[in-house]
Amino acid sequence: MVAFKSRFINNNKALAVIGAGNSGKTNLAIYLASLVENKKKYILGYPKTLEGFIGLSSIEDLPKINECLLIIDEFSKYFPVWERRSNEKLMETLQFCEHSEIKVILTTQLTQFITKQCEAFIPQWAIKQINVRRLKNGSTPSYVLKYVIKDKRVTKDYIKIKVNEFVWYNEQSEAGETGIYNFPNMKIGKDWKNSDDNNDKK
Repeated sequence: MVAFKSRFINNNKALAVIGAGNSGKTNLAIYLASLVENKKKYILGYPKTLEGFIGLSSIEDLPKINECLLIIDEFSKYFPVWERRSNEKLMETLQFCEHSEIKVILTTQLTQFITKQCEAFIPQWAIKQINVRRLKNGSTPSYVLKYVIKDKRVTKDYIKIKVNEFVWYNEQSEAGETGIYNFPNMKIGKDWKNSDDNNDKK
């Protein structure tokens, strides 16, 4: 399998990591963050201290940072989907990160609440195991899985990949960039607890 290249994400473009619960989203986000060079790294939403990351306690801390990488883990905790202005706040955050040269990585299971307006600020997507039928019609993840990825593990009805695999899509991709890649176990919490691949390594 072709290796994922760090140059794919060494930029200030927003990236969404999506997938079902316990599919390995945070592990993948940490791996992708490790490939980003020459940036101070922050994380919001993860309950434990992670080596190499500075923990943020609130979304209100964002104006204090710039020229860095930021992971917002399960971002819907900070942009509640039941609040009318949640997507406006998310869009404002994405705009702020772009203007402040912040590489932001969002993780979520709730892809249906990312509006078209917000998607315009998220050109990069890393997709884990997810229910394809529940994806919002016309959304970027739905389009990618149904029409872009040509692999027997992905159909218009389902995606069947291992916990250490992900689908990568970049709107400004180079030739051959879009596809399915492996990534290593970053030993982040519960995501890998039930993985056969992880158990084999013990």
